[in-house]
Amino acid sequence: MVSGLYDDRYRVWVHKTKPKMIVGLEAGQAFIAGGVYGASHGLAKPEVEPGTYERAGATYFQQIGRKDCRVTASRLILNTGAELDFTCSNLSRPVPKA
Repeated sequence: MVSGLYDDRYRVWVHKTKPKMIVGLEAGQAFIAGGVYGASHGLAKPEVEPGTYERAGATYFQQIGRKDCRVTASRLILNTGAELDFTCSNLSRPVPKA
């Protein structure tokens, strides 16, 4: 898990064989975002600041000591998570699974 930005918490799932990861809000944060959306009958859509999940992915790499890895692309899945592509310059050293 990446602890993170703006006192929020993120969970990171790294794909076993592909250079991809999912970064999502921790369950409590996702619950709050879903509650706001539901209570407003869909009028108040929780917004995530652009680059939030990419920074969380970069923080994950720093925390595991992989400064040779960087996020190369991202796709927002929902406001509560994104799929990230990454690359590492030292591919002989595997990225630990979160």
